[in-house]
Amino acid sequence: MDRLILTLLMAALLTFGSFAAEVEIQSDCVSLQDLLGDNYPELSVQCGFLPGDTKIVPSGNVLSALKRNSLSPTELEESYTVTRAGVKLEPELVRTELTALYRVNHPGKIIEVELVRLSRDLHLPPGPCYDYIVATPKFGSAYGSIVSGSVKINFSYNVKVYEKGYVLISGLRSGDELGGAVMEELIDVTNLRTPLVKDLTDMIAARSATKGKVLTMDMVQPRPEKKKGDAVVLIYDKGSIKLEIECVAEGNAVPGNTLAVRNPSSGKVINATYMGDGFAVVN
Repeated sequence: MDRLILTLLMAALLTFGSFAAEVEIQSDCVSLQDLLGDNYPELSVQCGFLPGDTKIVPSGNVLSALKRNSLSPTELEESYTVTRAGVKLEPELVRTELTALYRVNHPGKIIEVELVRLSRDLHLPPGPCYDYIVATPKFGSAYGSIVSGSVKINFSYNVKVYEKGYVLISGLRSGDELGGAVMEELIDVTNLRTPLVKDLTDMIAARSATKGKVLTMDMVQPRPEKKKGDAVVLIYDKGSIKLEIECVAEGNAVPGNTLAVRNPSSGKVINATYMGDGFAVVN
């Protein structure tokens, strides 16, 4: 009896090794060749490995694959630890790809992608990083997804946009010159609703503003050729009637803008289009 038990134990040791073998594969299936060597065909033993997956393949699965293919059993390990090659997707890679995408879609702007958060870990196969990436094409908080094979994960991120503009280094009052009151800086315009002032030429303050404010288009106005109280020649030209009347400007006169002018003789106020060089035409 003891001899029979010893014989059975010896047979088991010949059939199954005492340690689990570690195997790395490149595809989603592990084959007999992967587990047993080049003398065996590339016939699948177990599938469903995603990049980065590690699974235990029991020897019973290997025996079943051998028998299915009419192959003789061989010395096997008790189990096999199989890992499919893969690289963990890091937020930094996603951030780099998103930055490139936004820069293509918004040339000339300074883009900063931050706070990339993946919904879960994803390992990518060697070579192409992903099948495609979808990003919400907007600034501020946004969302996207990455698909690799049959696996999809979502992610969130934040996009900041910067442009060169001006910041007030002193307070302004309506009508003030801008030259000595501003300093050029790189400004975060992600949530800015009004465009930045890009050119200070012939511009003055349109309203009061405090030190530290970003200079936007609603805060400036063209420098007027004429100011309130200045003389303006009003032209009336209708058919055979043409009149030129010297009037008084009731506000700042900017070429192309409507200007209220007052006839000093009658006191009547008329709206006209200021043409420049001290002339206004009746609307």
